[in-house]
Amino acid sequence: MYEINNKTIICLLVLFFLQCQFGCKEATNRPNIKTVDIGDDPDFIRLSLLDSIPATEISFENRIIDFGNVTSDTILTANFYFKNTGNHPLVIAYVHPDCSCTNFSIREDTIEPKENSLISVEFNTFGRYGYQTIFATLACNSQERFHLLSLKCNITE
Repeated sequence: MYEINNKTIICLLVLFFLQCQFGCKEATNRPNIKTVDIGDDPDFIRLSLLDSIPATEISFENRIIDFGNVTSDTILTANFYFKNTGNHPLVIAYVHPDCSCTNFSIREDTIEPKENSLISVEFNTFGRYGYQTIFATLACNSQERFHLLSLKCNITE
């Protein structure tokens, strides 16, 4: 396994910004996950709600899924399985894919201790070529607040 340090996080944020600025051709609507009925308030309010919830632990089966070589015009679905390994409910504040060409779905936004769940990240390869790395950021009430999930592929013609 590898350790995520400040330089890694900064590099990933820069890549995220560049991907959003130059990697997507059109915007699509993505579903919002709500842990509390807060209407259409910004994500930082949902994140701040986590401060009032006891921290727990989360364990992922894997955080990186590599599809290898795929053809263009394919929809890839990466399933990220995880488990609440702590003693308190795991509350997911939000999931943010880094690109409008990416959608996600999640089974539930509150996972009880010792329970498993799943986040599916769907990537449309239409109009894309070459090696691609798509990120989705998960924010929850774990000790490490943010978790980076990655979908990788090499798109051929």
